[in-house]
Amino acid sequence: MKKQTKKEIEGTLRNKLQKKFNDDLASYKERLEKLANENYELQKKLREKVDENIALRDKVDQYEDWNRRLQEFCDMNEEDRKAAIEQYKTDQILAEHLNRFSTYLNIFGI
Repeated sequence: MKKQTKKEIEGTLRNKLQKKFNDDLASYKERLEKLANENYELQKKLREKVDENIALRDKVDQYEDWNRRLQEFCDMNEEDRKAAIEQYKTDQILAEHLNRFSTYLNIFGI
């Protein structure tokens, strides 16, 4: 067996270290890419959840408003309740007539 020279040993060691460095670098790049993709997906889910949360808060606000108005209606005395019902019916009829009137105006281009 031939004895290696100092330069051959250094070259072999340099090659081994270079290969390890390149393998580690490739591994780190792959891991970084994987983490970046996971981060992107998590950010996307976060945006979806924030939008969903906003929509649900709006719904809760609507329900709370409805409950408040319903409670106010139930707390009215009988006369005020009847007057409120009549006002609601009148408002509905008025809205229907205004809608028809608006339709006629659109038909005639006014």
